Amino acid sequence: MENARQIHMGLYARAFGVGNFPGSVRFDSSGKLTSIEQVLDEEHFARIKADMTQDDVLHLIGPSFQIITYPRTGDTSWDYRYRDTWSQTALFSVIFDQADLVKGTFKQREVGNGHNH
Repeated sequence: MENARQIHMGLYARAFGVGNFPGSVRFDSSGKLTSIEQVLDEEHFARIKADMTQDDVLHLIGPSFQIITYPRTGDTSWDYRYRDTWSQTALFSVIFDQADLVKGTFKQREVGNGHNH
């Protein structure tokens, strides 16, 4: 949709059984809701490739809940919390280089109290 607005947000959706639904909500030019799509999933993560820009990632999976900059390397990590295939809380990270291009990604499950050890 050429004139569509797209909003990335966490929607509260008990129907999904998780509590938070990290999705992409799309509206047409008149403001009518046209679609709601889950974006923090394996399908969308697989679309993130080396040398994509931060804007590319933002448009694909939305804003992260946490951004960490590593002073020694100059890299930046955008971290996303999501439910993996087995409904376990996990962390997906997109690593950007100093030019703000994707350098790589990684996933890991959260353990214990929501912090990785």
